[in-house]
Amino acid sequence: MLKNFSIENFRGIKEGKIEGLRQVNIFIGKNNSGKSTLLDLLYFIKAPFKPQNELQEFVLESLLQRRTKRALPTETEFFHNYSQENEVDFRAEFSDRFQLHFKAVHQNRQVVYQLLHPSSKEVVATFSMRTSNTPHVRASGSSTSSVSDPLRFLLNAYSGISSSTETGMWVKKMASKGHFGFVRDIVLVDADFVRKIEGVEDAYWADILKRRGDKQLRTILNQTYGLSIEGFSFATYRNGKSKIFILLPEISKHIDDYGDGFRYAFSILTVASQAKNTVLLLEEPEVHQHEGALRPLFEALRELALKNKLQIFISTHSLDVIKIWTQLTEDVKVYHLMLGADGKLQVRPIERRDAKLMMDLGVSPLRLEEPSSYLVLEGKEDRIFFESVTKRLKKKNLKELGYEVLQCPKSEQNTTVPALASTGKPIISCIDFDRKKRTEELMRPICSSLKNKYREVEIKKNTVNIKETGSTVTFISMGLPDDKELSEVGISQYAMEDFLIKLLCVDSNVQKWAGIDLKELRSRAKSLKDKAPLNSSKTLLMTLGVIKGGQTLEKLIPQIVEKSSVKSLSKLLKPITAQLFA
Repeated sequence: MLKNFSIENFRGIKEGKIEGLRQVNIFIGKNNSGKSTLLDLLYFIKAPFKPQNELQEFVLESLLQRRTKRALPTETEFFHNYSQENEVDFRAEFSDRFQLHFKAVHQNRQVVYQLLHPSSKEVVATFSMRTSNTPHVRASGSSTSSVSDPLRFLLNAYSGISSSTETGMWVKKMASKGHFGFVRDIVLVDADFVRKIEGVEDAYWADILKRRGDKQLRTILNQTYGLSIEGFSFATYRNGKSKIFILLPEISKHIDDYGDGFRYAFSILTVASQAKNTVLLLEEPEVHQHEGALRPLFEALRELALKNKLQIFISTHSLDVIKIWTQLTEDVKVYHLMLGADGKLQVRPIERRDAKLMMDLGVSPLRLEEPSSYLVLEGKEDRIFFESVTKRLKKKNLKELGYEVLQCPKSEQNTTVPALASTGKPIISCIDFDRKKRTEELMRPICSSLKNKYREVEIKKNTVNIKETGSTVTFISMGLPDDKELSEVGISQYAMEDFLIKLLCVDSNVQKWAGIDLKELRSRAKSLKDKAPLNSSKTLLMTLGVIKGGQTLEKLIPQIVEKSSVKSLSKLLKPITAQLFA
């Protein structure tokens, strides 16, 4: 299995690196962010070892034609900025730390690959090939030969005396560990694969029926699509050509009569059931599938991947694809991609747990490129308070100020905030003081989680910088633990509501509207809510709601903010707004 890989000068990517790969790897990002290019890259590296794929298509030709179907593609399209001076450089590390290094250049209308020893940089073999012919290979001092099985030629070239050299030993170990075969057998399934059903039949189904692998596929397709398939058979339909028929209880239907979704799933599962110890590349699997069919399809694919030791790479624009895979397996990772104008690939890895937490909060990993900050609040009433204050002081809502508002209890923020920090975006975490009186005490659990998750964390006052991702976390403490007037009426549980009750003390407009002072309000609270905690401003606020005709906090909070003067509100909330409106 691949652990890491890097690339230089391939298609639109000048340079980039993908690290920490899992069994299932999902590439996301907006259009032209490099998702498909990374799939192309891994398939491009297959070509020197196996120039024709399992459907007997030439790998390089199929790569050039799969996007536009132009009749005369040119090999320069593989090289960054179409320049012959740009040399493709691909380096990969496997999970056992063995490394693979290829270079490729464009010479004389050919793609010339060099397989290099990863440490000595000695050229192990050279593969020269055009888009639609067999390569010419030279290895270990041999003469250049045109061969249909380049990998076998390579292994034979190093099977004699040269196998005792450092390079020969490396070739032998890479072959014995299956790493060369891993690359040789890579399979690409793109949106057009559904049109290649005849090639899939010819390549796989004779062997599937011979070995009775059709039983497993019948079960999977019945479970996925709610069918009653009894079996599969080949039947002649024209000019001696045969096609697969689906055997149902009352009738047989040939595969072409089914929709794109079924034929796509049929093709993917066929390939996955036959591929062993290699990579399966899936481009936008959501294209031909109803969202209800994605889960059973992916469940079947997961089982086949585990059984056949397949590493899966998926490009997608679908949140459903991410949700399903993060629910199906722990061995999955999401990579958000952005491609700069300079061709540098910016990669933001998102661990499974972080992706799940973000989606549970309503944050879509697909939108990470949007310029916004996260405002993390403890509850619904806090959100109403902040929206009301923003509207009063700025005549805008929080979204217009660039905030994505998330509601998350304090007890969960020590996992949520570190997850959000993986996005690289600014985060403001607003936490009630409760019984504490110092911001440092509130920060401590979350800072501890951040330090456990990230290597470089810098804490300055109420701000934490996560150098690894670029995120900053700013903590805003909610409540007035040092206020004398609130203390005199017994407030010792400090929270957002403190600011609203304080406005009753300092703003004449609010006082007039409320028709009651703080001490009388406390007395009324005691008589109305005998069992309620009188040390909380929320209790006093709820009492005011009763006095004002049974209003809920959802209606009361905006009224108090709207009744207060801009001067009083700005002065009271200056420590908060200085950070919120910065």
